[in-house]
Amino acid sequence: MTISTLSPGSAPLALGPPTAVLPPIKSIALLTPNDFALYLGYLRIIYVPEVRGSRRLQPKPKTPRTQISTHDVYREDHFERTHALRWLTSSISRFPADDNTANDLLQSAASLLAICAGASAAGVVTRRFTFGPLHIDLVDAALENADFGSVGAQTWGAACVLADLLAEDPAAFLPLDARSRAIRVLELGAGTGLVSLTLGKLAEHLKLPLDVVATDNHPLVLDNLRANVDANLGPSSPTVRVARLDWTEVYTAAKAGNSSSLPLDAALTATFDVIFGADIVYAPEHARWLHACAAHFLRPDGQFHLVVALRDSHSREAASIEEIFSSSADSNAPCITRKESIVCEGSPKGPGRPAEEIEYWHFVLEWPQGGPRS
Repeated sequence: MTISTLSPGSAPLALGPPTAVLPPIKSIALLTPNDFALYLGYLRIIYVPEVRGSRRLQPKPKTPRTQISTHDVYREDHFERTHALRWLTSSISRFPADDNTANDLLQSAASLLAICAGASAAGVVTRRFTFGPLHIDLVDAALENADFGSVGAQTWGAACVLADLLAEDPAAFLPLDARSRAIRVLELGAGTGLVSLTLGKLAEHLKLPLDVVATDNHPLVLDNLRANVDANLGPSSPTVRVARLDWTEVYTAAKAGNSSSLPLDAALTATFDVIFGADIVYAPEHARWLHACAAHFLRPDGQFHLVVALRDSHSREAASIEEIFSSSADSNAPCITRKESIVCEGSPKGPGRPAEEIEYWHFVLEWPQGGPRS
């Protein structure tokens, strides 16, 4: 997986400081669109870093740690940032906007200018995620002050990890055996939509019969999710639909024994072959709510894949998953059948210092043999 804005096939520039790499302002008008895109991509590598904890550790990391630390130095250097701001500001007025490609590049430059000026000016951040032949452009919306529910408008590392695993080996997650109907997939807490969009892109690329429903609850998150789906798959995508889902409503109905009366979106009225969730347990009660959702939405032969980041500040929440979904907790509900650890490279702790490691748990939840009992 890579996260960048360079065009496919473009050769990356030498990653020196902006004052050394960017061409003189007076020559901006002479740049070709491809060259201009390369310089914008270079600036994004520095000023729009990867999602923290999204790079799975390999025997030989593709990006040297010393290079990552150098990016941090450039990013924090006030003089270099000021030069980048001046160059971007000049490019918007000097680069000729004579076709759609040029206009798109200028819009990208304007977005990058806002990001370089600071998060409060940017409001949103746009990233390109590349998984082999799949390309996904995602917008992270600005968080609403004092509104914890809007954290879903940001892309988190667990979603990157799960999307990467899906793109690498879809057969490990999806029942791809021949069948007469589409494979129904539900994403809980879809956030910016990276996992669902990866599924949508896989469906296009591999001609897979998928029916994906991406769900969330917060209005800001849902608006951003719909915009990301429309931008990547089109407003009338036959593969990925967006629906509101409040886990507390499912939990409350299950406790009261009246799940059949749930006010669900039409896309959610049938059960699902596969359910996905990435970094969606960050309060003690979430595991119980998810337990109710799994029992309501998962088919008897289905699987629920849940990826959770291990954080010192949320150790209780992570432990609650194993407690609530243990086979002994409820013999008539989906329970943990597999668990694996995934280790990723996080952010460097400082210039010249090695990057920290971030660990995730990947849980596979299934119904006990024989499925649910009535």
